[in-house]
Amino acid sequence: MRSDSIGAVARGVVLVEGVSGGGGCGVLGEVELHGEGVPAVADLDRGVVATQLGGCGEGQVEPGVTAAQADEALAAQRYDAAIGLYNDALKLDPQNDRALRGRSDAVAARAVAAAASAATPPPAPGRGFAVGRTAATGGEAGGARGETPAGFEVTPDVKVGRATQASALPGKIQFDVEPDRVKAGDPYRVRILFANEGDAPIQIREVVVASRVNGRVASGPVPALASSVAPQDRVVLREVSGVWKEDTASWQMEVTVRTQRGETYRNELTWR
Repeated sequence: MRSDSIGAVARGVVLVEGVSGGGGCGVLGEVELHGEGVPAVADLDRGVVATQLGGCGEGQVEPGVTAAQADEALAAQRYDAAIGLYNDALKLDPQNDRALRGRSDAVAARAVAAAASAATPPPAPGRGFAVGRTAATGGEAGGARGETPAGFEVTPDVKVGRATQASALPGKIQFDVEPDRVKAGDPYRVRILFANEGDAPIQIREVVVASRVNGRVASGPVPALASSVAPQDRVVLREVSGVWKEDTASWQMEVTVRTQRGETYRNELTWR
């Protein structure tokens, strides 16, 4: 940078005219000189005045500043941003050693991260649950002894027997599980439901839940949330929730429902 003319004016103000830099631009302005840190003429020749006046090169960013921002992005593993900033620094100074080395490091780090991501398998989605079929037995002892139901006669041409369980016992134990697949650390919820597919109400007498986890069994009666199930209706009998344990290798829940009429229903839920 050179100064065509520098003059001192009143009140300690230096007037700078025709200041031109390497880019060929010019400025016209004044710098007030007061207190400590008054720039010497030699300092003005090195660009102090141009910086204070906001003239030549206004808005430009030094390569070192841009490279420093790129270093921060690289340290934060924002590789694309770091490479872009290093490129910006090299546009200002193509031979900037810091930017050249930084861009090389960022490109290499990005490639390593991409390879590691591709090689790492996605986490297992977890295993799901399988619901069994309800097994039902009636409470009438006479059927077990082969007795003829009341009101019917047995003749050589007609054979009379009790109704099959499928038609005589309309209850069904069902399960509602959330989520449908679980793995270690996942919260879960199991709702035990009872459906009445018949035409008469079913009175619940007892609900027993047996859990088998890794071969260990815990069983006992639990309070039912409903005592009666209307015809063609379904109710929640019990809800179990928790967090799936990491050491769980096998898991099964068996539910037994007994009614006031002496009927017994069983069904199970298995983690597979």
